[in-house]
Amino acid sequence: MNVLLFDPEQEGHHIQYINCLGGYCASEGDEVWYVTWSPLEDPARLQIESSDFHVRYVREKGDRKWRRGRFTKLLDLYKALKKGFAVSDEAHADIFHIMSIDRLEIVYFLYFLFRRKKNVRISATLISPYFEHKAPQGNFLTRNLRLICYRIVKMFLKRMLSSGRLSALFVLSEETRRMLTDTWGTAYNDRIIAVPDPVTPFEKGHTQEEARTILDLPVQGIQLLFFGRLRKFKGPDILLQALSRVQSSEKITCVIAGKPGEISKETIETLARNTPGNIQVIQRLEFIPDDLMEDYYISSDAVVLPYTKEYDGTSGILQHAAAAGKPVIGTDAGQIGGIIREWGLGVAVPPGSPDGLAEAIDAFINTVNEKDIQTYRENAARYADKHSWKIMTRTIRDTFLEKGNHGC
Repeated sequence: MNVLLFDPEQEGHHIQYINCLGGYCASEGDEVWYVTWSPLEDPARLQIESSDFHVRYVREKGDRKWRRGRFTKLLDLYKALKKGFAVSDEAHADIFHIMSIDRLEIVYFLYFLFRRKKNVRISATLISPYFEHKAPQGNFLTRNLRLICYRIVKMFLKRMLSSGRLSALFVLSEETRRMLTDTWGTAYNDRIIAVPDPVTPFEKGHTQEEARTILDLPVQGIQLLFFGRLRKFKGPDILLQALSRVQSSEKITCVIAGKPGEISKETIETLARNTPGNIQVIQRLEFIPDDLMEDYYISSDAVVLPYTKEYDGTSGILQHAAAAGKPVIGTDAGQIGGIIREWGLGVAVPPGSPDGLAEAIDAFINTVNEKDIQTYRENAARYADKHSWKIMTRTIRDTFLEKGNHGC
């Protein structure tokens, strides 16, 4: 089987997904082509060593990154799709898989609508069902415009499935699958496929003390971790507001590790100055290389997910916390709170509430004992086993085989 994996973006989980899905397909004897925007800044992040795995770039020179502006991103996506389908035709691909269709569904629909028919089957993964937000943020006009946009996006996604332009849509939870099939009807049951939001096992085996030493973090004391790009919906500002209200007198370190986004470095620095003297905020506001990511999680005592109410879906940060066996202090946003409660992974609090988050942090510091930590660790191990990469990649590849051989 010839498989093309299409993903212009390279940040966050994107390369991890390519490593696992592309590596698995290549190991099963498939010819795999990966089409992305430009060469990676750190080529070592792409860890597939197989003669059956081929990489093609939209821009051969990495002199300009995939753009994030609203209109420039659409133009870049058009260029990327044109390159992707040219490679697909050259490779005689059986499957053209969009690794993340989120927030660009309408562009994909229009491109597929006017592109001449080929034998390749197109599938996609929806990372987050963001269009199911019931209460978007913003003023009255902004909220209603977003709700209209969400309805339009959902309509176009349904049209791609019903017309056969998408032969399969993968979603990262059974809850998301039920939500879509309940809305669209049972005719979509075999086209919307739930796969685990995957947990990648940690392999270094460092102790907490070793990890803290490697990262030059305080060896003693309680350490909380916020990890990932500083996006508004991830709530790093809410976490810092909560820390200023924590009552515990214990020595606490909060590590904020990730590149600035909508939340700027200046905002983080300003809010960090308001925390009590016993709380140290360590800012690692930069891209964190993959070879250090594990140590940040292992070094922590708990991972904090202060996501806002606008967030929907699951969380890759929660998955990494499970891989490290660390408890989670998270908000009840999207599917995060339900996962935390169902699997006993920590505590969930209302989103957007610094006071509620502060109380949860105080409760964790003051009441959680070694027995509780061991229970969290065991629960995380069960969760990781049920959400392994092996299950996800095998399910997706089996679907590729079915769709490639028999159509939609």
